[in-house]
Formats: sequence, C-alpha cells, structure tokens
Amino acid sequence: EKKRSILEIVGENIKYYREEAGISKAKFGSFFGSSSNRITMMENGKANLQLITLSKIATYLGVTVIDLVEDWEGIERS
Repeated sequence: EKKRSILEIVGENIKYYREEAGISKAKFGSFFGSSSNRITMMENGKANLQLITLSKIATYLGVTVIDLVEDWEGIERS
C-alpha cells in the first residue's frame, strides 16, 4: 500500500472542503489569484503550498489548517 504524501492529503482536503462549500475552481482560484489549472495541481497534490497560503485557504473555506492537513481516510468528518 502506497503511503500518501502530505501534499496529496492536503490537496484532497482542499478539494473536499471547496466542493462542500459549493465553490467552483474558477471562483476559488480568483480569490487567490490562481488559475483553475493551479487549483487542479494543488488538489492533486502536485503543488507545494506555503503555510501562509494554507492558512488563507483554511480561512476562506471556513475550516482550520488542521482540517486541511488531517488524513481523513477512513474517518468520518464531522
């Protein structure tokens, strides 16, 4: 079993919370001055994120940084 990287976990969580909030990639990207392609890279774990960016994303999505870095695989989200 391949262990997922922190970037993959964070990307999955960003996508999950973005979709839960009903925010399109275009709207999400425009808030951060990023293209939809950059958002796709981020959500696929292919983009390295600075901590300040992660904090801004968490605030925008109404979650904590911990929510974004937590490995939720097999865990019920509340």
